[in-house]
Amino acid sequence: MTSLIDKGSVVAFGDIEETADAYILNDAVIWKSIVPDGVLIDSEPAYASENGWMYIDGAFVEREPVPEPIDYEAQAQNRKTRNALLADCDWTQLGDVNLTADCKVDFAAYRQILRDIDTFNPIWPIAPVEEWVA
Repeated sequence: MTSLIDKGSVVAFGDIEETADAYILNDAVIWKSIVPDGVLIDSEPAYASENGWMYIDGAFVEREPVPEPIDYEAQAQNRKTRNALLADCDWTQLGDVNLTADCKVDFAAYRQILRDIDTFNPIWPIAPVEEWVA
């Protein structure tokens, strides 16, 4: 098997034939003008580009994973949601509210979870049930 390497990246892998102006893989034609620095290297199937390999300084090396793009708009929306949930239960922490002591503690814990939430990938807690002093 052969890998077609261009600028360190594995462009194609398989039984590649080289002509004067192109590389041919099965029925596909890769013109040399598209990969001007193309080089054919004998290689193992594991080194195919879809398996995350590059060819650098005469050796195959694993490609660093590409980080996923950060979605700042989603993060901003999650912050708005978090802030609204906090505002909805602000009243539970006032001294003159007739919630049970355990209920106030539950709401305090809930509010702390909201403040500590990962706004990129939130797992939303469920608000405690209101328990009133009889």
